[in-house]
Amino acid sequence: MSYKIKFFIYNSARLNEIEQFANDGGLNVMIINSQAFNARGKDARRIYMKLDSFRSRRPIDVIAKTNPILIIDEPQSVEGAVTKERLKEFNPLMTLRYSATPKERYNLVYSLIITIPYISYIFNQNIHFD
Repeated sequence: MSYKIKFFIYNSARLNEIEQFANDGGLNVMIINSQAFNARGKDARRIYMKLDSFRSRRPIDVIAKTNPILIIDEPQSVEGAVTKERLKEFNPLMTLRYSATPKERYNLVYSLIITIPYISYIFNQNIHFD
């Protein structure tokens, strides 16, 4: 059995994609940047607004009901106090943070530090490719 991963880039003007994401039983990936829920200015945070075009729902509420798995690349660059609070509103099942230089240690799943001696050993070998 194979699964096709569906993905889309969050855009507050394309609410139908959020609806599809929330209602599809398959594997779906939504790519969103922190500006979508932290930005300021006119219409910058539509994700928190009850929108007539979205049946008077807030996009964040629809997303939160899916209990998404958040994957954050280089969290130290985006995880300020405000962002951390905003991320809770996604109601994530879990959050995975990928970083070579984390500022905060969470529940560490894997560390490359253990493999450094092994990698050093491999690269110090006299390997030839003919």
